[in-house]
Amino acid sequence: MYEPRFYREWTSNRYKKFTVSYQETDLLIYAPKKLVEETYEEVRRLRKSLDYYINSHPAFLSSFVPLDIYGNAPDEVKVMAEMSARVGVGPMAGIAGLFAERIGCYLLDYTDEVIVENGGDIFLSLNEDSRIGLYAGKGSPFSDKLAIKVFPRQKPLGICTSSGRLGPSFSKGKADAVTVVSSSTILADAAATAACNRVKNRDDIAETINWLKGIEGIIAAVIMMDDQLGVWGDIELIKR
Repeated sequence: MYEPRFYREWTSNRYKKFTVSYQETDLLIYAPKKLVEETYEEVRRLRKSLDYYINSHPAFLSSFVPLDIYGNAPDEVKVMAEMSARVGVGPMAGIAGLFAERIGCYLLDYTDEVIVENGGDIFLSLNEDSRIGLYAGKGSPFSDKLAIKVFPRQKPLGICTSSGRLGPSFSKGKADAVTVVSSSTILADAAATAACNRVKNRDDIAETINWLKGIEGIIAAVIMMDDQLGVWGDIELIKR
């Protein structure tokens, strides 16, 4: 089911804004110049590579647990399997992060700054300080009031969010939102899913933060549930 992405209404005088869609992939991109054709061709190539593998290995698509990858699998399959295994979820938990990261890195060959958003999961590489707003649903006291401040020294960066209450994605948890920050957008995406699965009540927030601290490659995390907020890591949380 399609849900309107109201957060895509943001505009900027600094960057050009454009979207690229192919099959289930729907990207919003900000860059100093529009690169629609280049982006579309790379999305199409990446999608075909994954589809070809999944057609012959259907468990890759359906598994909720990590999978071992054998044989001559595409690099994107291997990295999804590796990152999801770090946090104990199925490889497709990192699919949105994969497209955001791979397209973002690809576009950096054409421009020195880029933001790629894919279903709320973000890859960014910017030369100036920026803010990424946090949203946890209309009923949350934190929605539209907090943002993560991002610094150029941290680039490239992945910022991914999972929710047990919002959006169409499957979750075992009940957190309003779990946002994870990592230099790997794929890991951030998979870890956000895994962390959200763990938060079934407010008492789980601190335990889940401690769990995230032990995962190599995770830089920071924010967990929002009801009126409770858990924050950890190398980020600056600011008023929006």
